[in-house]
Amino acid sequence: MADSREGQFQQDIIDAMAAGGWKTGPASGYDCASALYTEDLLGYVKEAWPDRWEKFCKANPQAPEQVFVKKVVRELDRVGTLEVLRHGFKVPGLSGERIAVCSFQPDHGMNPDSLARYRANRLRVVPEVSYSPHAREKVGAARATIPASIWCCSSTASRLPPWS
Repeated sequence: MADSREGQFQQDIIDAMAAGGWKTGPASGYDCASALYTEDLLGYVKEAWPDRWEKFCKANPQAPEQVFVKKVVRELDRVGTLEVLRHGFKVPGLSGERIAVCSFQPDHGMNPDSLARYRANRLRVVPEVSYSPHAREKVGAARATIPASIWCCSSTASRLPPWS
């Protein structure tokens, strides 16, 4: 009985977020080893920074997507999620240019490029994800707020990951 109410509660949260413009997606799109929804990360970068993405691909012609994800994961491990979200990171092959993995809302609409990058952000809610490649437990709902961060919630505290 409790599980059926929890399932409905989870679905209500997902429905409310989807009604607010969030994308929904399958748990299979979430890579628990990197803690990223890589489709959104790569989609954001390609849409928000097409010139930099093109330069990156030229500098990394062998599997540029996999190389980029590895560089993001390395940078997240090195300096932390907030630093990467706030300031982006330098990528070899881009002449010292930074790539941001999210764009914050501009103060005004006078710069169409800033506004386009802000609109390229992807917000996703995913029902039931494994939070670790070593854990069988799943968290009730996860939301990827911007491509590089993850926030999880569950109505049962016993199923929350240790870092929540």
